[in-house]
Amino acid sequence: MSSWEEFKSGNFNVYGRWSAIISGILLIALGISNFISVFPFALAGFGIAGVIVILEIPFVTKWCPTGPRTQKMSEFFSNPVFKTALYAAFSAVMWLSILMAGTSILAAAIGLSFTTLAYGVAIIRKDPAAVPLKQPNVAKLAAKAAMSPSKPVKSAAV
Repeated sequence: MSSWEEFKSGNFNVYGRWSAIISGILLIALGISNFISVFPFALAGFGIAGVIVILEIPFVTKWCPTGPRTQKMSEFFSNPVFKTALYAAFSAVMWLSILMAGTSILAAAIGLSFTTLAYGVAIIRKDPAAVPLKQPNVAKLAAKAAMSPSKPVKSAAV
């Protein structure tokens, strides 16, 4: 199933997963850009982004070996109720950054709020769990790229 087919499925677990990934990217990018003005929340954002990567992109744990505590945490938060509560807590932490300064890091707080909402709706609707993201098959992608005919480059007449 392609990503586009997943979005068209109406499964709110899929919406929650992708909004969490986008929120993680925002947390890193906006944490860097607002590092001086909201230092503690930028650091918290980096930690939250790390947790999001471990929870939402499971094949990353194969690239970066983790310990048994991380595996237990990942299994514990695979329960949609606990995952929703975790994202609600993450969202609340990032919303608290407005007490220091109203910066663009609030975009990540909005993204985390949407993630919480999407997982909450998935619980209410009893949507099935989203299919885990698959590890890209690099060898297959390289072979496909090597087999595709390349178009000759037209040189400009001088």
